[in-house]
Amino acid sequence: MPDTSWKRWERDVANTLGGTRTGPQGEGLPDVLLHDLAPECKLQGKLRLRSRDLEQAQRNAPEGKHWALLLKERNTGRKLAIVDYTYFVDLYLRSQVV
Repeated sequence: MPDTSWKRWERDVANTLGGTRTGPQGEGLPDVLLHDLAPECKLQGKLRLRSRDLEQAQRNAPEGKHWALLLKERNTGRKLAIVDYTYFVDLYLRSQVV
């Protein structure tokens, strides 16, 4: 099977976050296995938030794990992480250690 750009993006995310890429095992799994986060990775020609990608990220997150939609734009390499607002607030507040 050829090494495609989207597979490299999934591997990069797995390596950066210390997880494991799941590979094409069908529906119901996030692209990367982590302890408490379920990333769904999308490589796009132009960054855009699509309902179907967001729904897939939410659907594939196992019980008790937070979902994340990780987008990367071809050519520019821009990257975005889309997460639930409540999870974002929790991350932000935990980072504000005085």
